[in-house]
Amino acid sequence: MTRITRIIATCAAATCALIAACSGIGSKSDADTAALDPDAPGLRVGDQVPPVTLVDENGSEILLSTLYADKPLVLVFYRGGWCPFCTRALKDWRDHVDEVTQLGANFVAVTPESPDNFAKTIDKNKLDYTVLGDPTLAAARAFHVHFTVDEATKEQYESYGIDVAANNSSGTWELPAPGTFIIDTDAIVRFADAHWDYKIRAAPEDVIAALKEIAE
Repeated sequence: MTRITRIIATCAAATCALIAACSGIGSKSDADTAALDPDAPGLRVGDQVPPVTLVDENGSEILLSTLYADKPLVLVFYRGGWCPFCTRALKDWRDHVDEVTQLGANFVAVTPESPDNFAKTIDKNKLDYTVLGDPTLAAARAFHVHFTVDEATKEQYESYGIDVAANNSSGTWELPAPGTFIIDTDAIVRFADAHWDYKIRAAPEDVIAALKEIAE
C-alpha cells in the first residue's frame, strides 16, 4: 500500500468513525423525556410558542419573537458543527432559503454551540442565513426537543475525540433532537417535524410546500 493510499484509507476510516459515533445519539433511550411522549418530540401544530431568548455570534441576546413578529419563521434545530448529518442538512438549506424569503418568511438555524463554535460552522459551511445560539438550551426545552446524552454514548463520543460539552455554551452534554418548525406571526406552530432519531429530518422541499400553503 502506498503512502497516499494509506492516508486516504486513514481519512476514510476517521470519517466512518465519526458517522458511527453520531449514530449513538438520538434514540429514545438517550432522551430526557420524562414529561413528553417518547415517540414524538417537539411542539405540535397549533401549539403556542413560549418566549425564548437566543444569542448571535457576538453573544448579544435576540428575542425569538422578533423573528416572527411581522412574518412567518422557519426554525431549524441542529446539534453542532461536529455532526456530519447536521452540517449536511445545513448545507441543503443554503439552496432553499431564497425560496423561504420569497414567500415572505424568515429562516433561522438554532444550536447549543457556543458563539465561537457556531461562527466556525457558518464559515466552514458557507452558510448565508441566520444562525443563533441556544446557550442554556432553553429553546430546546421550550420546543420539547431537549435531551441529555447518556453515559455510554458520552464515552463513545469521547473515544472519537468529540467533546459535546466543550462545543456547547452550556458546558454540558445536552442537545436538541433535530427539529423543524414554522411559526406564524401569532406565535402559533403551523408546521412541526421532530424525531429522536437524528437521521430523520424534514426535507426543505416539504417545509417550503407547507409554507406555501400557509402563505395562501
